[in-house]
Amino acid sequence: PARRRLVVHGWRSSSLSHAARPTPATGMLRSSPVPLVALALIVATALGAHHFPEYHHHHQHEHMHVESDAFNDAQRVIEAFRGASRATVVLRPFNLSSVRLAAASRFDQMERFNTDFLLSLEDDRLACLYAAAANLSTTCVPYGHPRYYGHYLGHWLSATAFSVASAAAPSGAAVRNKSAAIVATLAEAQAAWSALGGRHVGYLFPYSLDAFDNLFGYAKPGQYLNCAPVCVPFYVMHKVMAGMLDQYQHAGNRQALRVLLGMADWVEREVGALL
Repeated sequence: PARRRLVVHGWRSSSLSHAARPTPATGMLRSSPVPLVALALIVATALGAHHFPEYHHHHQHEHMHVESDAFNDAQRVIEAFRGASRATVVLRPFNLSSVRLAAASRFDQMERFNTDFLLSLEDDRLACLYAAAANLSTTCVPYGHPRYYGHYLGHWLSATAFSVASAAAPSGAAVRNKSAAIVATLAEAQAAWSALGGRHVGYLFPYSLDAFDNLFGYAKPGQYLNCAPVCVPFYVMHKVMAGMLDQYQHAGNRQALRVLLGMADWVEREVGALL
C-alpha cells in the first residue's frame, strides 16, 4: 500500500543504458546517484517542466553537466524517490513503428531531411573501405571525411534500420532496399575474408588483421603500434556489429544477423586467445 510506482515508457537510448543499467533479476534500476539523476532528467522532461536549454553532455569526460532549472527539477524528483518507502521503476520500451509524427511538423520535416540524406550517399563509396580491404574492389573511392575510417558505416546501418522502422512508405521501402544492398556487400566482404581460412574466418573490417595484431602486440617506447592503421579497431568493429544487430531487429534483415554472428565468433576466438 505504501509502495510508489512510476512507469516510464522509454526508448532505446545509449546514454540511458550508460547511466542506469537494470539489474538482471528484476529489470529495476539500482538505487544509486547516477541512475537517479538520469531518471530524474527523464521524468522532468516527460512532465514538460522545462526544455533544458542549458543541458550539456560532455562525452569525452564521461560525465553530465546540468545547469539552470533542469538541475533543480532533477533534484526534486530525486528527493521524492528518496522519501518513498519502496519505489519500483519500470521501463517499458516501445517500437519505433508505434510513433507517428504529425504531418508537416518540424519533426516530420527533420525526419524526411534525415531520410533524404541517408539515401543520398553512394553505395560503393559507403562500403568502399570494406570492399577494398577484402579485395572486392580496386576502383572505389571512399568518402574523404577525415573522421571516416570505417565506423561511420556502422552508424549509417543503425540510422537506416531506425528509418525503416519509423518512416512511412515509400521512403521506408527505399531505405530498406538501400541498406539491404550495403549489408549484402559487407556479407560478400566477410565471405572473401573467410575464404582465406584460419584467423580470417568471420572477419569483417575496413583494414587487414594488422590493425588488431598491432593492438595486441607490444609497442616500443615512443611508438604507438595500435594506431596503425586505426587506434581503436574494436570500436570500429563494434559500430558495424551494432549496425548489423539494428538491421536485423528493426529492418528484419536476416543476412545482417548471419554477418553479425560471424563477427561475434571472430571476436570470441581472438580475445579468447589472449586470455
